[in-house]
Amino acid sequence: MNLFRNGRAFAAALCLALVALGTTFGSEASAALPADSVLRPPDAGRIVHRWAAFNQVPTNFTAAQAAVAAPAFDLATVKPTASMAPVVAAMRNANPQLKVLVYHNGAFAQKNEGTRYPAAWYARDANGNKIVQTVFGNFLMDVSHAGWVGEVVRQCRAAKATTGANGCYTDMLMTAPLFDNYASGGKPINPATGRQWTFPDFQRAVEAIADAVRTGVPGPYAANGVARGKRWFATGGASSKTLTNHVDAAHSEIWLRDRTLSANQWPSVADWKLDVDMIAQAEAERRVVMVETKLWETASPALVDRWRAFTLGSFLLGTEGRSTWFLFTPASSFAGMAAAHPWDDVPVGSPLSPYSRQGAGGAYVRTFTSGFVAVNPGGVGVSVPLPAGSWRNLQGQTQTGTISLAARTASIWVRA
Repeated sequence: MNLFRNGRAFAAALCLALVALGTTFGSEASAALPADSVLRPPDAGRIVHRWAAFNQVPTNFTAAQAAVAAPAFDLATVKPTASMAPVVAAMRNANPQLKVLVYHNGAFAQKNEGTRYPAAWYARDANGNKIVQTVFGNFLMDVSHAGWVGEVVRQCRAAKATTGANGCYTDMLMTAPLFDNYASGGKPINPATGRQWTFPDFQRAVEAIADAVRTGVPGPYAANGVARGKRWFATGGASSKTLTNHVDAAHSEIWLRDRTLSANQWPSVADWKLDVDMIAQAEAERRVVMVETKLWETASPALVDRWRAFTLGSFLLGTEGRSTWFLFTPASSFAGMAAAHPWDDVPVGSPLSPYSRQGAGGAYVRTFTSGFVAVNPGGVGVSVPLPAGSWRNLQGQTQTGTISLAARTASIWVRA
């Protein structure tokens, strides 16, 4: 293992040198083996491993509240503020297995930092203008500039020291800045070519940042950049999957739904299937992925439960419980992020086979040693024949035979 890490460190240093020279390089040079991860979910006799993104909610919770929540998770992220130091200590005291990662941004300076750094560090469009993210007002940086890469490493090291976290979580190591309407002005220009960044080159550049942080700061390391299945399975060198070669865990922040959608908007069957297949492939290839589904919209308790079951059922179709983390958060608050729910530990047992579809227009199903899962992502109701015997659903009802499953719903049963 030490020889492997030393080799990776050398490769990462070489990549950074090439970035500084404006050279295009292959991500394979510094790729870590997917199995080499200290953030793999623990073997705890359960298939759903929850994590918590406390960096996404206001910091108006106490260390005592965090300690109460900590046993429900084995992985959590926090904001890089001094107020998080006692929170981190309390959570780790309450759950010694918990690994805490501290947030920092790998591609953007904050909205009040438009002149903080040297002018050459900022990304520019074809007219030489700085590029501002339309929602948060943050400034896109030149992800290939050695000075900015060094600053990202410095921020990780400082945030880790401030909070006492185990390691770092780097946001925005993704190709989203190349999408239409993601930021103001034109598309960012690659200084090495004088042209707009291509998706493959930008992906390689952010992966070089991941390499620099991973080798420059001790401790477990995760980054946000997988997005969802549609990006994971992108072709032409633009896949987000390769990020998992450079981090201990990669975050899929818009799994099943994007934050711009209303609570009554559901993924298409094609997009839904890509998200489930991403989980299945990550598990098969031992790639550690942290999926998150946010329902940060006004929704009735019934709709929240519908989304919770749909999200959990979809996750269970793909996971093996070995390399994927699960998070469903119904509200942008500490309670919405931390509250335990009895469905999170539904005792389905171990999967007996990959998921499959019951006929051309039926539900997608999977059988477990003690459970059965059915998901209907389509727009019309379907009938689901249960395996032989009696089954108890999430609502506590005992059922047998054939069950009706409404459009865009899921059901999970355990043996009655």
